Order: sequence, then C-alpha cells, then structure tokens
Amino acid sequence: MKREVNMEKIYLAVPYSAISDHLKDQRFKFITKMAARFVIDEINCYSPITNSHLLHLYSPGKLPGDWQTWAEINRQYIDDCDSIYVACLPGWDMSEGVQVEIKYAISIGKCVHLIPAKLAADYTFGRVKLFI
Repeated sequence: MKREVNMEKIYLAVPYSAISDHLKDQRFKFITKMAARFVIDEINCYSPITNSHLLHLYSPGKLPGDWQTWAEINRQYIDDCDSIYVACLPGWDMSEGVQVEIKYAISIGKCVHLIPAKLAADYTFGRVKLFI
C-alpha cells in the first residue's frame, strides 16, 4: 500500500455509550474494522471508539467509558481532521456524543458526512467502495 504524505484526515463517529457492554464490544469491533478499511483506502482515519474502548478496558476504574470523559480529547481530534464521518448505526441520531461532535464540527467549518448503516456495513466488509 502506497502512503501519500498528505492523506485526508477524517474523524469517524459512532454511537457507543448508552448501550449494553455486549453491544459496545460489537460496535468497537465493527468501527475498528471500518477504520481499517479507510486506512487501506489511504484515508487517515481516527476512530475515537477504537482508541477509548481499549484504554478503558486496560485501566479499570481510572478511565471511564462514557462520552464526557473523552469529549475534550475527541474535540482536539475533530479540530485536526479535514472532515467527520458518522456511521449512522441505530441510535446515532439520539447519541449525545455523536450529536455534540456533529454540531462542534459544523461550528468550526468541517464537512460532516453521514454514512447510512447498510452502506457502512457494505463498505466495512468490502462489498462497496466509498472512494474511487
């Protein structure tokens, strides 16, 4: 895989906090695989769930898994990205974290791209391409 010096940088948002531990683990695996697909397609992708899920698991009692704990860190990544992509999995439209991230991204002039759940799944599992 050829690496370009100036790859587009994206922030990948997904609902996560207000769900069961089992569903959190499923979302973590799905969104991490989706982030990997972006990188394979030469898009520099930051997935806050990929990062925070593991840090939370490996620091019991020290780093909570709620959105508020990670809000400022995530805001800095949004500042540094070119755009934000939202995997519109069930609950995305009611997720406090996702909605705050979308509003913040818009307020600082970032493009927000909504990826419907089926398209997100098809892209993640290699059935379609998002970028040509």
